[in-house]
Amino acid sequence: MEHTNYLTPKLMYGDEGFLDWLVRLQPFHSDTGRPPMSANQFYWAARIQYGCGLRVSEMLNLIKSDFDLEHRILTIRNPKTKKKGKQYTTIMPYDAIKIKKFLSNFKDNEKLFPTSRTTMWTYYKNTGLIGGLKLFSIKNEQKIKGAWTHMMRESCAKMYEDAGAKESIISKKLRHSHKSMTQRYTEADIHAVLDFDKKYFFKRRI
Repeated sequence: MEHTNYLTPKLMYGDEGFLDWLVRLQPFHSDTGRPPMSANQFYWAARIQYGCGLRVSEMLNLIKSDFDLEHRILTIRNPKTKKKGKQYTTIMPYDAIKIKKFLSNFKDNEKLFPTSRTTMWTYYKNTGLIGGLKLFSIKNEQKIKGAWTHMMRESCAKMYEDAGAKESIISKKLRHSHKSMTQRYTEADIHAVLDFDKKYFFKRRI
C-alpha cells in the first residue's frame, strides 16, 4: 500500500479499512486481560472523531446529550479553542441513524468513551500496523509514522477538500479559531455545512 498522510473514506470505512482493523485489534490489546472499552466503543470513537472532525480530547469528553440527531448537530463542550464554552459541528448524514442505536446503550450524562488519549493513540497506531496502512506525516520538524489520534481530524478536513468544499466550509466544520481576512467576509455558518453534507455525503452508503 502506498504511503498516505490521511485516511480517505475508502481507507476508513471500506472492507478491511481502519475501522475493521480497529475492531479486530481490540480483543487482543489489553495489558490487564480486560480491554478498557468494548470493540463497538473503539469503533464509534474513531468513526465519530473522523466524521465530526474532532480533537481526541473533544471526542473523549462526549456524552449522549451532546448529540442532536434530528438536526445532525454535535455540541462540543469546553473545546480547545473556547474553554468553558460550546462549539458546534455536523454529524454525517449516513451516521445519524446508526449513532442513535449506539447511544441507546448510555445514559444522558454518561461518558461514551471512558478511556485516555494515550490508549486511543496506542489503538490507532496498532490498528495501522496490523492493517498495513503506511501512514506518514510531518508536524513542524517532528516526523510521525503510523496512525495517530489527530489524523482523524486532519483526514476529515481532507475528505471535505477532496469533495470540493470551500475553505470557509472546512473552517466551520473543524471550528478553527484563526481566520484570514477573506474568511471574515465569506464565513460559513453551521447551516452551510449541513447543506454541504447533504449534497455531497448523503448518498454515500457506509
